[in-house]
Amino acid sequence: MRAHDAPDPESSEPSATSAGEHRQSSRDATVDVGVTAYRRATYIREAIESVLAQTFDRWHLTVCDNGLGGGEIQKAVEPYTADPRVSYQATGRHLSLAENWTYALNQGRARYVAVLNDDDRWHPNYLHSRVEALDLHPECGFAFSEWVEVDELGNVSSRAPVRFTEGVLPRELLAGWLTRQNLVVPPAILVRRSAAETVGAYFDEAWQYCDWELWVRLAARFPAYYLARQDNDFRRHQAAYTFTERESAEHLLAMFDHIEGHFRRELDGFTLSPATRARNRSQILLNIASDTHRAGGWKASNVLYRRALRVYPPTFFTYTSLTMVGRSLLGRRGYRVASRLFRILRGGGASGGSAPA
Repeated sequence: MRAHDAPDPESSEPSATSAGEHRQSSRDATVDVGVTAYRRATYIREAIESVLAQTFDRWHLTVCDNGLGGGEIQKAVEPYTADPRVSYQATGRHLSLAENWTYALNQGRARYVAVLNDDDRWHPNYLHSRVEALDLHPECGFAFSEWVEVDELGNVSSRAPVRFTEGVLPRELLAGWLTRQNLVVPPAILVRRSAAETVGAYFDEAWQYCDWELWVRLAARFPAYYLARQDNDFRRHQAAYTFTERESAEHLLAMFDHIEGHFRRELDGFTLSPATRARNRSQILLNIASDTHRAGGWKASNVLYRRALRVYPPTFFTYTSLTMVGRSLLGRRGYRVASRLFRILRGGGASGGSAPA
């Protein structure tokens, strides 16, 4: 389907789901929230309490315990189920990450749906702002914002820069960014259910970065509403960085081709110049190399890093590249020098990303 044929995400009704006490308890909800949980209950209370603290209260939350249930996650959740808006379900068997996220995405039948990982949190006005935006802009398939990165203890480690003016982002703009990097972390997005069902309400386990791939499918068909704020906490810890070590350069580049293919099929006239294509492929490799580097240093990240430079040599002068080099090869002092060098090369500009060409 081409750009001029893009469907109205409100044009199709949510598909029928099996009846039952869980479904009936959520029949009046505007938002279904699927909280994904696996093995540990370390942060699950924080995630649930961040939903309970929402200024918008027409939601239903289902904790999706990935496994047989009956363990520490269920015990942690049980006190909250006194609230009829909170449910607990065990998947019954161990699912892959993509399968459990898909399970969470398909809980309930409310107009909007969100997947919240058990170690992430929302700020109090999170749902209100997104529901209001999507209600006012029925052409948009999803709404998202920037985020606050926190560590294992909940301390702020960084804040994602505000990249756009608040409002509707056209598909062409989203395509330019999503062929270069993942714009959206899972706790930052609220999805219109009918839009998800139009493109396929699933996370594709063929791709390690299955959330990125779903955002691409949505953005190829629908514009998005952008909230110029950081209103959710995205927790980064060692397990998250270790997760990236399993990715290969070849599979990342195959994902890039897959992403580009979606936009070529859905957007009339969409194309990337050879230089932009090389830069984008290099940036994807470099970003994953940076995450891998945090977990395992140069031993784990050097293959991806060197491949990024071969694909597009000027990538060496990006902020991500120079910080990797500075921190690992030159120590803390070298990192500061590399940061200054970057600012000089950029003419004193900020280190945040710029819009793709």
